[in-house]
Parts: sequence; C-alpha cells; structure tokens
Amino acid sequence: MFKDTFSVLLIEDSNADYRLIQEYLGESRSPSFRISRSADFSAGLSIISNESPDLVVLDLSLPDRTGLDALSEIKRKFPQIPVIICSGAEDEEITVNALQIGAQDYVHKGRFDSYSLSRSLVFAYERNRLALELEKKNVFEQENDERYRLFFQYNPHPAFLFEHDSFEILEINQAVLEKYGYKEKDLIGKTIMEIFEPSDFERVRQEIISFKFGVNRASSFVHKKREGEELIVDTTVYKFRYRNQVLDLAVVTDITEMVRNRESILATLAEKDTLIQEIHHRVKNNMQIMVSLLNLQADNAMSRNLTSKELYNLLKDIESRVFSMSLVHNELYKSSNLSNVDFHSYLNMLLENLWNLYGVDPNIKHSVEARGLILSMNIAISLGLIVCELVTNAIKHAFSERYQGMLRIVAFSESGTVIVTIEDNGKGIPKEFVNMDRDTLGLQLVSILTKQIQGKLKLETLNPGTRFEVRFPEQK
Repeated sequence: MFKDTFSVLLIEDSNADYRLIQEYLGESRSPSFRISRSADFSAGLSIISNESPDLVVLDLSLPDRTGLDALSEIKRKFPQIPVIICSGAEDEEITVNALQIGAQDYVHKGRFDSYSLSRSLVFAYERNRLALELEKKNVFEQENDERYRLFFQYNPHPAFLFEHDSFEILEINQAVLEKYGYKEKDLIGKTIMEIFEPSDFERVRQEIISFKFGVNRASSFVHKKREGEELIVDTTVYKFRYRNQVLDLAVVTDITEMVRNRESILATLAEKDTLIQEIHHRVKNNMQIMVSLLNLQADNAMSRNLTSKELYNLLKDIESRVFSMSLVHNELYKSSNLSNVDFHSYLNMLLENLWNLYGVDPNIKHSVEARGLILSMNIAISLGLIVCELVTNAIKHAFSERYQGMLRIVAFSESGTVIVTIEDNGKGIPKEFVNMDRDTLGLQLVSILTKQIQGKLKLETLNPGTRFEVRFPEQK
C-alpha cells in the first residue's frame, strides 16, 4: 500500500529553485508532499537526524558543501533514507557516480515539471523501500513479486527489460507506452531492435554485447516512435543476473529538445561568425570610400586658394557625405534584415539632416515618395551619396537667394529598373554645371557613383527649377 503523504527535506540554497519545487510538489494531490527546507548542508544533516524525512532532495552546490561528498556523507550516516539529486550540472560522469554512490535518481534543474518530479520522488521512495525489503527477504528469488513490478512501473522514464543474449523484450513500463505511442502487445516478445532504425542495428548489437554487470552508459541513439517520429535519447543500462538469466534494464532519457536546441545554438554561432565577417568588410569598404572622398576634396582644395568660409563649407560637405553613409547602417540596424535598406525611411532622414546641417529656411519644403523601395546596402550607400550631392547642390544654388520653394524626390522600381528623380523649383542650375563632364567635385562624384551602380544620369532644366534623373538596373 502506498503512502498518501510524503515528508520531503529539500537541501537547497537557491530561493528561486526552492519556490519552484515547492510549487510543483504543491500541485500534487495524490500523493501529497510535506516540504521542509535547509539552505545549507550542516543544518540539513540535523533535520535528517531529528525528523527522519521520507525523502531528501539534495543540491550539489551548497554554501558549506559542494559535489558528491555531501551525498556520500548522507548515505553513510542515514543509509535508509532515499536521496534524489537535483542539480543544474549535466555532466554524465557525475550522474553515473551519484547513482553508484546511492542516489535514487538524478533530475536536472529546468528539465522537469510537476508530474515528472512527483513521480520521480514516489519512484525513489518505492525503489528504496523495496531495496531495503529485498535485502531482508531476498525477494529477487520470488519470480512474481508484485513490489518489483511497482518499482519498475513507477519509473518516470521509459524503461525496457530485455534478455541480454536474444534482445527479446520481456517487459516495458507505462512511460514507454506514453512516450513512444506503442501498445504493450506491439513490443513484448519482439526484440529491442524494434525501436531502432535498421542502419543502427549493428552498432546497437555491439554496444549490448560490451555491457558489463552493473551500470552502463550507452551512446546516444535515435529511437522510432510508433508513428515513425524520431526520438533522440540517452540510455542507462543495468545489466544483472536473475534466476540464471542475464537481463538488461534500459532506462531512457529523451534529449531530443536539448539536441535540437544545441543544433540551433551552433547554427546561430555560425551565423554570427558570418555576420562578423560581413561587418568587417562593410567597415573596410566604407573606410575606403571615405578616404577616396577626402582625397578628392583635398585635390580640389589644392587647386584653389580657399577662404575660411570656403573651407568651412568644404568641411560641411564632407560631414554630409559621411552622414549619408552612416545613415545606411542606421537603417540596417533598425531592420530585421541586415543586408537591405528601406530607402524611403533613409531619404526622409537624409533630407532632415541636410536641412538642419545647412540651416535651410523652413519655408523651403521637401518631400519623399519612395515607399516599398528596398535596396541592398552597397547600392544604398552609392545612391545615398548621389542624392546627398544633388540635394546639397540644390540647397546651395537653387535656393541660395530664395525664401520659399520645394524639393521633391521620387524613387521607384519599374520593369527591373530603379528610377530616382530629384526635382526643385528653384532658380535653376548655373550654366557652369550644365556640362556634366565638368571637373566640379560634386558632379564628378555623382558621375563616378552613377557608373559604379551601372546607371545613367540625366539633367533637365525646368521653368523654374531643375530635375536630375538617375536610372540603374535593379539588383535581385
């Protein structure tokens, strides 16, 4: 007959873990658990001595004791009390050593719920109780002992009992039926190979042959559920002798989610490595562009005797060009796609900055129509510099003597071609700029960048105003 209530001593220094375990066990109604707690090992030993709890749940990282020494001391002083290790450490060697020292179970923090935890505790209690009775009564010689069956069935992990030489499955527990979806008749009498892929048969056979008496840690394998779904598992196998028959008890832990998470993390790390390389190339390319711009500006300055005002304006132009490039990376940062730029948002921010940088009269307005136009980073940088140069020219020349006006940018994609127009209703472009081959730095840079994106630049004089049009093939 099973107990209705279990007294549990939790030796755990983490308040968060204590509250979680208390909450999980509090959800169990049959059986119920009466929980006491000690935050350190020494006080825990005193409670065990004074209260003799039914179960002890032990953390391996305590303020006054760490590792398996704590477990060894409890089993030495109180061998009759079952101990369950509850730890964040996932080292397989520690798990095996804990079981060999005498722990009834080893549960990993963060990998159990209310149901599995309560079943683990009941299973641990029953197994310990049966083990004590078996020592006294030698019930392993009683073939139909019901208490052994209860011990087997209460294991929260899938368990297979099979004959060592023939691999014939003799018994499975309820957890197998729940996890794998089989019915008992589907597996009993069949071989353990039934749950493996044919490609793994030889490897499984060799591992089973190599098992020694006692605890064995098998390799990770892929098992098949009844409907064909794959299950990645770790297995602990207990090899023992029973009435002149060698049997293996395989206890399975589902690690499918853990493996999938690990694969996802590795994929993310690979993606981060690629991203770091991409960032390196982007920074390097942008530095090269900035050096080229400075060289062009330096050559231009060398050919002229600049006044302080002209030098100030020259530095303003450099500032606007650098900002146009940095703005591309700002848009990339805001985007979920680290390779493409929303050009509509980019143009709005670029014009706002140029208006502020050059102190444009608020009565001179600007507008952007480029919704839905997405460009690659490299195209966006080149085209952004083109727009920056043409808008800067408009600010300096089209509206230099006017206090009202409008600058309008329209950008769209049509039949595989991107078309961008920059149009103003100012006083018109000066005659010296009409020749597009003129060695003026701004238009020289526009010409170079237009060729870089395999585009064409067209200038049209309006009445009043000026319209520039840039056309280039759309990149897929």
